[in-house]
Amino acid sequence: MVIVRDGARFGLGSQSGENPAEPRVGILTAASWFGAYGLIWAAKWTLAICLSDHPGETAIGIVNEVGFRMGGLEPGSRMLPLPLLPTIEMIGAALASVGTIMVDRGPARHPCP
Repeated sequence: MVIVRDGARFGLGSQSGENPAEPRVGILTAASWFGAYGLIWAAKWTLAICLSDHPGETAIGIVNEVGFRMGGLEPGSRMLPLPLLPTIEMIGAALASVGTIMVDRGPARHPCP
């Protein structure tokens, strides 16, 4: 991938003759992704409040749920409150399944010629 700015080329790879990308490109990319993600949630909550029959109660419920998700656990929960733990577990499961033997039954046979 190449980023062109003011006629200069800044390559993201290590191809010969290209400079590595500036760190701010990565920072801006991450910031824009998280910013857009936040805007999507804000739009979802705004629509939920505006379309609700009881907007005040809905807004209070949303605020309580956000607070709960940021630092609470349900009583009796076995979940560990570690950020990204479910994602790490799923990536581990995906990596553990690499090399799993798959049975190929040959070409699919259709009843219609």
